[in-house]
Amino acid sequence: MKRFSIAFVLFLFSLKAFSTHIVGGEIFYDHLGNNNYKITLKLYGDCINGLAAYDNPASIGVFNSNGTLVYNLMVAFPGSTPVTYSLNPCLLPPTNICVEEAIYDTVVNLPPIPGGYDITYQRCCRNHTILNLVQPGDVGATYTCHIPDQSLVSGNSSPRFNNFPPIYLCANQPLNFDHSATDPDGDLLVYEFADPLTGATSSAPMPQPPAAPGYQLVPFLPPYNATYPMSSSPAMAMNSATGLLTGTPNMIGQWVVGVRVKEYRNNQLISANTRDFQFNVVNCPPVPVSSIPSQTLFCNGMTVNFQNNSVNGTTWAWNFGDTAISNDTSNVMTPSWTYAQPGTYTVSLIVNHGTPCADTGYTTFVVQPPC
Repeated sequence: MKRFSIAFVLFLFSLKAFSTHIVGGEIFYDHLGNNNYKITLKLYGDCINGLAAYDNPASIGVFNSNGTLVYNLMVAFPGSTPVTYSLNPCLLPPTNICVEEAIYDTVVNLPPIPGGYDITYQRCCRNHTILNLVQPGDVGATYTCHIPDQSLVSGNSSPRFNNFPPIYLCANQPLNFDHSATDPDGDLLVYEFADPLTGATSSAPMPQPPAAPGYQLVPFLPPYNATYPMSSSPAMAMNSATGLLTGTPNMIGQWVVGVRVKEYRNNQLISANTRDFQFNVVNCPPVPVSSIPSQTLFCNGMTVNFQNNSVNGTTWAWNFGDTAISNDTSNVMTPSWTYAQPGTYTVSLIVNHGTPCADTGYTTFVVQPPC
């Protein structure tokens, strides 16, 4: 009995070690001509809470409209790269968050068939630390896209998102993120929040081939859902015409968000692609703002006593705009400067100069002898 228990524990450990914690992903395609399509799968893995051990090869299933597997594309692992993108330059990446990106691609010939094709990849599991899903550590991911019937839409390429989502969001700071996509065919694009799809299991984390269409939605933990995916006030909102994602996250944690782009041609919906991603909401340092008060005293002599209304700064780099000399600078918070000649001078102040978290302000001063 003890021998069986030890073996069972080792088996469970091997499953845990073999699984990758999925952070997000998307799949799209390009029509290359002559019924050839380039399939691109973007995957994001957690290299802290998981092993970021991407599939090699990855199994991408091609299904007909009846759900029958037509091809099982085995795509070699292309390598992965770290991702550290943040909208806040003042944020030092937290040491407990690590994300890598892998971009798989392959070319397949798909002759026209009634109903077109569905392209699918599945992987388990997501991070157990996600706050808006029920038992998130047992929830997998499905990424799928549809190639429409060529008798209805000939030679279509699917839309793909333009910008990489930020790894980190700042708690209690407004978010404005361009989540727009580009369509190679110039079709009309409409954006909305979407339910991410689950797929695979912790006991079979990398199905080869993936399951046929008829995929389940991830189980959101109330009060969260596809359109209110994370704690935020104002709530997260998606501009349907531009793809601009706005809102103010107000709770630290990890959240899964799904965004769908729908493709229309001649007022007909021809495809829809969904990207899901794990947003990490963290505490961020306050952003510095350089601010020099406008001049209020004139005819007050050649010496100017500068005021400094900047916030969240630790160092100051003044330039008093006196082009006749090169040492018209100061690192004092509220300096004074005596000009040699009357005139109009452009004064600059850099807060936190030489750091990624810097800000520059300008103002103009008119210097005159006493009137």
